[in-house]
Amino acid sequence: MRVHFLIDQNLSPLKGALVYRAIDSAFDFAPLEYEELLQRAGKDGLTSLTVGTLQIEIGVGTSIALYVWGYNPQESWSHKELPHLDVQPGAIRIAIADELLSDLDPGISIELVEINEWLTIFDAHSGWIRIGGGSPDTDSHSTCIEFATNTVAIINDGVLTAVWLHPHIE
Repeated sequence: MRVHFLIDQNLSPLKGALVYRAIDSAFDFAPLEYEELLQRAGKDGLTSLTVGTLQIEIGVGTSIALYVWGYNPQESWSHKELPHLDVQPGAIRIAIADELLSDLDPGISIELVEINEWLTIFDAHSGWIRIGGGSPDTDSHSTCIEFATNTVAIINDGVLTAVWLHPHIE
């Protein structure tokens, strides 16, 4: 199943707080305005795309990527300086075989990337965390869209190649 990531620059990133809770070894996102989250999610419920154990939450009726959450233990992170990205604000819509996700069932996740297929790199100097395949040096040649506060999708020809996160670490 090929999943396409479509950029929508008519919407701004979902506002909220991205956190990493060391005690849980997990990322979480708290929306600033719950009404905005409900509007973007639509009335048909939520599903998620899985990138290993990281979840990208999707509104089923709207096909909009909302935020990320999920398990990612610090013990598995590599430490390396990451390059600077030219990030654009916007939103991301998800399509499968050029159809939006509206015919999918809420709560049924779609696996994009298997567990341990992508690496996590933490840049202690900048605070950015990259979860992705390939080299971080190629990310700057792709489209970088901040779709939620401190949450950036790296998209190359409609394919998600990495996710960059800048959480508050608790």
